[in-house]
Amino acid sequence: MIGDDDDFQSLMDDDVIDIPSEVEVVSDEEILPAVAATPAEELEADYQATRANLKKILEKGAESMDGIMSLAKDTDHPRAYEVVGQFLKAMADVNKQAMDLHKDMAVIKKKDPSGPSHVTNALFIGSTHALQKMLKGQTLDEPDTEDGA
Repeated sequence: MIGDDDDFQSLMDDDVIDIPSEVEVVSDEEILPAVAATPAEELEADYQATRANLKKILEKGAESMDGIMSLAKDTDHPRAYEVVGQFLKAMADVNKQAMDLHKDMAVIKKKDPSGPSHVTNALFIGSTHALQKMLKGQTLDEPDTEDGA
């Protein structure tokens, strides 16, 4: 053991390890600027990653379920069956999350960013005189053509 420490110490001596003071990095490749992803691309990437994670959880859960069920049958212990029930509930929750993910993504993709197409409650802020001019199709800068109302 003492010899191992001596070998280690000899490797760590400054004269054994020669470290250059300056390092020059030479690359034939052109350095390209990072491309920022659009929000839609980020959304799609996050959706795909989340979907892949949920699928992986479901696959691993299906594999684990067989082992848990055989263990519960072998031991015939109530606690083992309780664990199986909890595991089944957890797997059902993951399935529900996967379906909710699809629904949420469909809702997000269906949204129109241009705004609502039908407004039911519009609010006019201004005087009644300005409102009457607007309803007549006149601009506020145009003079009244009628004799006072």
